Amino acid sequence: MTAVSMADYHRNIQGLTKSRPVSFFHVLKGSYLKEVRITLRYRANLIANQIQSLLFIGSFALMASAFVFNLDVELSFRETMVFFIGGLLIVFYDGVALWKPINSINRDLYNGTLEYLFFNPHSRIAYFVGNILSSATFASVFSIPLVIALVVVSGIDFFTLIWILLAAFMTVSVLVAFGVMISLLAIKYKRVNGLVGTIGTLFTFLSGFLFPITFLPPYIRIASYLLPYTYGIDLVRHFSLGDKWTTLLPVPMLWGVLATYMVIYWLIAAFLLRKVEASAKKDGLNII
Repeated sequence: MTAVSMADYHRNIQGLTKSRPVSFFHVLKGSYLKEVRITLRYRANLIANQIQSLLFIGSFALMASAFVFNLDVELSFRETMVFFIGGLLIVFYDGVALWKPINSINRDLYNGTLEYLFFNPHSRIAYFVGNILSSATFASVFSIPLVIALVVVSGIDFFTLIWILLAAFMTVSVLVAFGVMISLLAIKYKRVNGLVGTIGTLFTFLSGFLFPITFLPPYIRIASYLLPYTYGIDLVRHFSLGDKWTTLLPVPMLWGVLATYMVIYWLIAAFLLRKVEASAKKDGLNII
């Protein structure tokens, strides 16, 4: 019996050595579906998020009646509404890059999922991207009322809407890379909620969401140029307000800046991944 057991043991070892790591897309799919199932489990939260998008529209309708921007061309009430909704369409995705990564990492650290990931030959990046893409999917669903309101209020045509959605998609693509960076920072430094809160504040107040960044002092405006939101919002307002809006840069350059940010963020994410892997092998992973 012992000989048979040893033979079985050696056959199993040989079989294990011939096994291959799970592919990037299988890890991506598994991570994405896991997050989708977890999110769908909490229906009350889903309903609340949809109501929240409707409340945002009503709140900014009230703000549009009170705000008057001293621009080169004065905006009407409807155009001010477009100004706010266009910015909100981009800022609505802040959870994709900020809070979703932290919540997922903290949960998976607690459950031991990340230990399994880091000590098996699977794609780490695919795991993080799957988590963040699930958040982007639900944010896109929740933003449908914002898109409808933007079309109704601005009166844009179908092709202009396609350009706006493309600008939103490009910005979200940059935020996915940013979200991977936040995920890795959360693993390495554990409690980064304060940092994320600070970044969220910068996204809100320095990206041009609430007022044009040309209103900011020049030395603060420099920080605005470092935020990907700034260029996504600028593109959306260019296509929705037309001649009433002057972009920060020529439109082709705005697209180019977003693409450049995406490349830079992915390079930083790859660097952080190597740091986190080295730290995990040396000290292990924990939630403290």
